[in-house]
Amino acid sequence: MEKRFGALSSSVDPNKLSMRVNGVIMALSGTIIWAAGHFLNITLTPENVVELAGQLGGLAGALATVFGVVRWCVTTIAEKKRE
Repeated sequence: MEKRFGALSSSVDPNKLSMRVNGVIMALSGTIIWAAGHFLNITLTPENVVELAGQLGGLAGALATVFGVVRWCVTTIAEKKRE
């Protein structure tokens, strides 16, 4: 069975993104918030955390959209080349 997305492909359905990759993407927002507070010595108030989480959520949504569009383009081009 051919994996369309290489190492990023799901082992169950090669046409879908791996759950491990999805999990990493979901975990990044919490890690970034922690790293910002810890390494940059930023005092994070609850309001700052909520604002940062909202911005990271927007960024994650934008990245997921771009990734989905790129994946769609790659899949479409690959299917047209097979014909």
